[in-house]
Amino acid sequence: MNVLILTPVPLKLQSLQEKKIIIKNYNECLFWYNEWVEKNNFGCIQQSENLDQIAAEEEINLNLSINKLLK
Repeated sequence: MNVLILTPVPLKLQSLQEKKIIIKNYNECLFWYNEWVEKNNFGCIQQSENLDQIAAEEEINLNLSINKLLK
């Protein structure tokens, strides 16, 4: 069976959700990131709930072409 990729090949090795599982001190990293943003006045403060929403949307987008092929 030949498979046609409908979207560009993803360059990411892990999704945000996978990173959250892999990184043991994820919450500390988020805290440190937010401290860095405040100190450097650069970037956006991130809340865990917001990142969960982004991760869910990312999973949908990453799996979209596969789901289309399976239907």
